[in-house]
Amino acid sequence: MITVKQMIDHIYDEKFLVNSEWSERKVKELQEVYTTNNIASAGMSYLDHYIKDPDQPFVDPEAGIGNLLCMIHILKVKNGVDFETSLKSLYGVEINPESVEICKSRLLVGQEKYRHIVDNNIREADSLKYNYRWDDADPYLSNQDIHNQNIFEIE
Repeated sequence: MITVKQMIDHIYDEKFLVNSEWSERKVKELQEVYTTNNIASAGMSYLDHYIKDPDQPFVDPEAGIGNLLCMIHILKVKNGVDFETSLKSLYGVEINPESVEICKSRLLVGQEKYRHIVDNNIREADSLKYNYRWDDADPYLSNQDIHNQNIFEIE
C-alpha cells in the first residue's frame, strides 16, 4: 500500500515539475500556461465535496501536467479514499501529448497496475472540441452524432 508521503514525494519529484525554460518554450510554441501549485492549492477550499466523496468525479478540461488532479488525488487519499477509487474519479483532457504522459505518470505514483485507469481517464484532445464521453467513440463526434450513428446502425 502506498502512503500519502510516497504520493507527495513522487508527484512533486522535480523530474515532473515544469521548469522556467520548458514553460517558456510551451508558451511560445503552443500558448500553454500551466496552473502553478500555489494557485491550485488556493482553490482547494472550494472543492471539499470532490475530496470527501469517493464517488464524486472531478474533471479538469485543461489538465496540463496534472497539478490540480494530483492535489485532489492526494487530498482524497488523505481523507480515507483508497488509491484506486481516487484515481477512478479523476478525469482530464489535455492537448499536449507530452503533458498528458507527465500527468499520467504523476497520478500513477509508480503503481503501473492502474495504468488502464489513467489511460482511459486522461485524454489527449482539444478540450474545446472533445465530447467528454470517455468511451471508445471518436472523441470529436458530438453526442448527437453518436446518437444518430446508433439509430441508423444496420445489423
